[in-house]
Amino acid sequence: MLPDGRTAVRDSKHPEAGTVFFTRSEIAAWVAGAKAGEFDDLT
Repeated sequence: MLPDGRTAVRDSKHPEAGTVFFTRSEIAAWVAGAKAGEFDDLT
């Protein structure tokens, strides 16, 4: 987590692709969605 509360995410297999930054509430929403199975159809 960054000092301003954001989370930085990158693909370790493709670090040249850059970094995406998420707020704490965006990460919380993603985690809640993952726990609820909202992304299960993507695999």
